[in-house]
Amino acid sequence: MISFHSYKNRIILDGQRVKVYYNLHNGKYSAVALDGCEKGRVLGHFDNVILRDVSFSVSEAGRQRVIREKRKNVHAYAIGSVFLSDQTMSLDNASVLRYNPYKMSQFHANNIPVTGAKLASLGPTGFYAKEAK
Repeated sequence: MISFHSYKNRIILDGQRVKVYYNLHNGKYSAVALDGCEKGRVLGHFDNVILRDVSFSVSEAGRQRVIREKRKNVHAYAIGSVFLSDQTMSLDNASVLRYNPYKMSQFHANNIPVTGAKLASLGPTGFYAKEAK
């Protein structure tokens, strides 16, 4: 079941391209529009979300700032199309993804770098990817 909480009454559409990051202030995933009239703005927050055709992005400058200041900041994103039609994803054969700016410069599954995936599930129980590449 979808758990979208709109920000300033903004809407999100099935298939809309967004970049998603973990929001340290509210413990949810924030979605920023990549196109349309709300481009660049936070559309809202998810407890859990599924993205299709995902790429994972880490700003190296942001990562270096975390290392230098020893303080978290938003610099890592999952970029993809929101999948609202069916908010369930089987975790069979899914890779558990991790990101720690102090250990690696990108997302990884068992210390193997991951730059994208066919599907990704971001939720309170973890961050999972299917057909990770």
